[in-house]
Amino acid sequence: MNDPTLNDYSNVVQNYLQNEPSRHFGDLDYLRSQTKDGVIEKLIKQLRNTSGLDDEYILASKLFSQIITEEMAQYDNTLKPSYHFQRDLLIVFFGLYRKALEEGDDQQEAEQRVAKILWNYIQNNRLDKVLNAFVRHRLPILTPTKDLELVKKFKVTDNLVKLVQRTVISPGRSYEQSAYELVSDHISKALDLFLKEKYEEMTISFNTAYEMINEFEGQEAGARFSFMVGSLLRQRSTTLTEGIRFLNQAKSLYEVLEDDFRLADCYTEISAAYWRQGMYKETLNNLALEIDLLTKQKNNYAVMISEEKLSHFFRNLSRFNESQEWALRHLNSTIRAADEKMKGLFFLDANLNYAETLIGFNQWMKAEKHVNFAERTINHLDVSDEHKQRLIFDIFRIKGHLSVFRGHFDHAKAFFDKRREFQRQITPDSPVFNRFLRAEATLYRNLRDFSQAIRTIQPLFQSKDSLNPLNVVLLAELLALHAHESQALKLLNRAERVFVKWNSNHCLSRIYISMAYIHLLTQDFSKAQDWYKKALEIGKTDLPDLNVAITANLNLAYIEMEKGNYKLAENHCMLAEEYAMMSGSKSFILDSNLLRANLWISTGNDTAGINSLKRISKEAEELEIWFILHKANFRLNEL
Repeated sequence: MNDPTLNDYSNVVQNYLQNEPSRHFGDLDYLRSQTKDGVIEKLIKQLRNTSGLDDEYILASKLFSQIITEEMAQYDNTLKPSYHFQRDLLIVFFGLYRKALEEGDDQQEAEQRVAKILWNYIQNNRLDKVLNAFVRHRLPILTPTKDLELVKKFKVTDNLVKLVQRTVISPGRSYEQSAYELVSDHISKALDLFLKEKYEEMTISFNTAYEMINEFEGQEAGARFSFMVGSLLRQRSTTLTEGIRFLNQAKSLYEVLEDDFRLADCYTEISAAYWRQGMYKETLNNLALEIDLLTKQKNNYAVMISEEKLSHFFRNLSRFNESQEWALRHLNSTIRAADEKMKGLFFLDANLNYAETLIGFNQWMKAEKHVNFAERTINHLDVSDEHKQRLIFDIFRIKGHLSVFRGHFDHAKAFFDKRREFQRQITPDSPVFNRFLRAEATLYRNLRDFSQAIRTIQPLFQSKDSLNPLNVVLLAELLALHAHESQALKLLNRAERVFVKWNSNHCLSRIYISMAYIHLLTQDFSKAQDWYKKALEIGKTDLPDLNVAITANLNLAYIEMEKGNYKLAENHCMLAEEYAMMSGSKSFILDSNLLRANLWISTGNDTAGINSLKRISKEAEELEIWFILHKANFRLNEL
């Protein structure tokens, strides 16, 4: 069989969409009924030798996901309905596609190789390799940064525009052809208005199209359309609220239809939208509903992923008590995993995840033990050498990070120097590479080698569109510490403009904390105070980001102490102490104790303050919390 041209491929997609009602996408019962007629085999033959251009990826994933869903369900019945495969397939395709390009293929050769990789595994019954591919490429960390980076990298908005355009009622059914054309016109108009940023008119057209689809095709088609429109609209800050409305509409319809599989997808999309807004309680509510639904379905693999996601969610808010609970559940789920071939990889991933939460608690020895569990597991994994090297790279990063926190800088440097051995195997835009360079730059920051720290993190800014707030904040603070305050503020101002457009309170709160820190360095206490208050205001939810809340209140208390406003300082101190206890972090707790000691000294209670500082110094030394020990001893030497 000759390789079909790209036009042939496009025709395959179009013919399939025209001949098969879109309601059958991902429908296992329908697929099984068609298997007898060789539909799946025919699709494999048509699609295995080629893939499409960027604007066809989502359509291709819809087709491919049917094959994978059916085949994987046969391989392991705990994976039904394998909704996460459908969602992650696009990421896998782009990862493999980029790799093929990097290896020297031209665009068409790369496209052809992409389709062959997974399908050859399927044809040869190596479904453990298919699952491995998804585990390697999936991104379980729920953060607005990752969400928005993926949206940009994979042209999600452009692809969704095309997919929504094709999500219309099928022509030639029981209603008039004119009805199909009218719905199509409304969708085309709505998408055109979306691209032109005329959102009020756009909403009217989308609503009209939805009502017609719901009337002619029924609630299932209406739910599917609402879900796709909601997924599209949540990509832009200006349509985020409307996106959530459409997603909630889809959720309500799937509840009526009792379609729990697609309902779980709705919870995932809605939680991501609320997270982007910084509405953490709503995010958590939807994540909790998702995991409850998956647990009832006994979809053990999906539950395991959701447990990891929840542990990340709480850890990103510095809520380590809750993070530990879910990280431990995730670890236990991997131990009980039915798939023996993948259990080692699941176990390794869970140990690294648990270790990161333990670092938040400052439980160094316990964290190190779990990192060592993960490291010993590597040699028993049935994964490629490249994948093993990436895992080792991340383990070195965690070990180095641990050593920095403990003040063992020589040990940390030895771990970070290991990256020279593995860096060629790690792509610069990899999340693993991002995390590693941030940790290494933090080492040099603690060594006060700001020039080296800036050089270390610089590769993460090769693209002028680098938008990761963690990278931006670290570079800005390093620039300020290196006496380039104006450049630091310009960088943060640019990031603020971007995150305002994204409507990302989560990212903005970190930018504001960094703004305040830089003004503290220049002793502009009034502006620092304004930015800390702004960070608290933007993060004022019923589920606060404890890192932001503690940092802002600690520094506001010190500013008020400088002004002699001890009552206001006391209020901020009490809040810092309360949030530190909620977090469970020993370093946060000792930092708030340090503030209390300084407040006592400032109000004339020297004995209590000095005794408290001595206790803090002793405890920080025992716990190996280097920066708290340094601060406590520095203050004692001043007295």
